[in-house]
Amino acid sequence: MSSELQEQNKATFWILVQFKLGQLERAKRELSRQGFVLFCPLKINETAPGNTTPMLKSYAFLKVTEASAPLKAISRTGGVQAVVGPSLLKPSHVRSDIVEAIQVLCDENDVFQFDVVDADGPASFLGGTAHISDEERAYLLLSKL
Repeated sequence: MSSELQEQNKATFWILVQFKLGQLERAKRELSRQGFVLFCPLKINETAPGNTTPMLKSYAFLKVTEASAPLKAISRTGGVQAVVGPSLLKPSHVRSDIVEAIQVLCDENDVFQFDVVDADGPASFLGGTAHISDEERAYLLLSKL
C-alpha cells in the first residue's frame, strides 16, 4: 500500500451517531454543512410499503475526515442525539469494511437488500435480520464495535 493511500486511510474513518427521533433529514443536512457524510441504511416500512425507515432504529454512520469540523461539533448539531463511544472526543470507530459492505448491499436509495447478504462477508451479521426489530438490529451492530 502506498504511503499516500495509508495517510488517506488514517485521515478517514467511520463512527456511529444516534439521531433524534424523526430528525434524520435534519441531521443529514446539518452534518453535511459541517463537512461530514452521513450514511443511514434504510428498509421498506412493512406497515406503509411505499415508505422507508432507518434500518438501525436511530443510528447512522458518520464519515469523519481531517477536513471535517471538530468532533465536538457533532453532538451540538441539530438532529443529533449522541455520538456512540466512551466519550464525545473518543467515539467508537466502525470498521470501514462493515460500512462498505452495508453500502454495497443498499440500492441507489440506500435501501438495504436483506436477501443478498453474503454469509461470509463483513456484514454477515445482518443476514436473516429482515424480520427482527430495528432496535435488535442496532444492538447487533453495536456488538461489533
